[in-house]
Amino acid sequence: MDILEAVSPTRNAVVSASAGSGKTWLLIARVLRLLLSGAELSSILAITFTEKATAEMRERLQQRLYDWVSADDEALFRQLQEIGIKDPRPYKTSARRLYEDFIRAGDDVHITTFHAFCADLLRQFPFEAQVPIGFQILEDDWELIDQAFDQLFREAVREPATGAALDLLIELCGDSLSNARDALESFLNQRSDWAAFADGRDARTVAEQLRKQMDAEAEAPVLESGFADRLRRHGKLMRVHKERHWTNAAKRLDEVLEHRNEKLDYKVMEDFKAVFYTKQGTVRKVPKSKQLKTQLSQYGISLETYTENFHALVDEFNALASRFHRWRNYRRNKAWYVVGEHLLICYRNLKKTMQVLDFSDLEWYAFQLLHARGAAWVQYRLNQRIRHVLVDEFQDTNPNQWLLLKPLLEEMAAQESGSSAFIVGDPKQSIYGFRRANPELQ
Repeated sequence: MDILEAVSPTRNAVVSASAGSGKTWLLIARVLRLLLSGAELSSILAITFTEKATAEMRERLQQRLYDWVSADDEALFRQLQEIGIKDPRPYKTSARRLYEDFIRAGDDVHITTFHAFCADLLRQFPFEAQVPIGFQILEDDWELIDQAFDQLFREAVREPATGAALDLLIELCGDSLSNARDALESFLNQRSDWAAFADGRDARTVAEQLRKQMDAEAEAPVLESGFADRLRRHGKLMRVHKERHWTNAAKRLDEVLEHRNEKLDYKVMEDFKAVFYTKQGTVRKVPKSKQLKTQLSQYGISLETYTENFHALVDEFNALASRFHRWRNYRRNKAWYVVGEHLLICYRNLKKTMQVLDFSDLEWYAFQLLHARGAAWVQYRLNQRIRHVLVDEFQDTNPNQWLLLKPLLEEMAAQESGSSAFIVGDPKQSIYGFRRANPELQ
């Protein structure tokens, strides 16, 4: 498709444009074509990702409209042809009038960021969205997060269950309170994802579902008696090597077997691993020496059988290690979920008291508003006002943002005429993977 065909107001278009190819020019051209076709400024919604990009788009649009009203006919016709209008003469009067319309429109010009769009939506429907009327947007949340942590720590002292979960999280974060706090801050940063993932369930219920999905055991595994007996017999044979790393491995195996009837922990598993693996993480190689062969023959076992038994034990250990690490990962995630959820409740209560929403709240409450039962009339109201949607830098859209746009676009698609969508992006420039931006969303 020719690029000027893409900016035609009668087309829905998705344009992949590389850096420096003029994405902003395309968006402005599309807005201009819509206005020349009779669309109201208030019916156009253009969304981008930063306040800087928003200001640039607004400035460029205003500059272009000013150029039209101040240009002579020849210059005006040339500029109209540049945006795909083959015969500019019928548009002469309307093109010169648009600058005045833009100035009068003021706040009705919807060139905005995702967060500003969400805030506007929530302010229109505060009861439906269940947000405070007249809420303020929390720009810097670090002070409130500190208060939430203080409240969490106080409650951990008073409530044994919360305290136990926090102690476990600290232990599984290397016995470091700093590491545990970093993990909990990460939980807060992903609170919209958590809300979508939990879908109304509490942290312990979510953790139990995770355990089943991971095929993890509820309690730490133990050494089965048959495996322990095979290890003990092999440990005696390991000493015939007369080499230090093998005799050390045999000693570690004895230490592991002391815990045969106990639940395995991380230290025991690390000692266990050292029996079979080198520090570099490779399986120990059984030497094929005549001396070892002779020594093993005194116990009535061949070198080949000894080697086969050793590798069979390695396989059994790997299976046990897999079970242990699945259990440990489940346990770590459960502690993270439980304490993170408690911290999130503290943080939400503080925001509720102050009647503020943060940027994550804006996306989440707007998402809920457009997907809740009875949301159809909200979408209908939106579509009565917004008939044309333009999205810039689509490669940086995350799933929540896409799910915000999707109902609006679907409602537009259901309209017989008078609505349009125009999306511009470049997958190669996607830089927000850390916040789940996905250039392949569809």
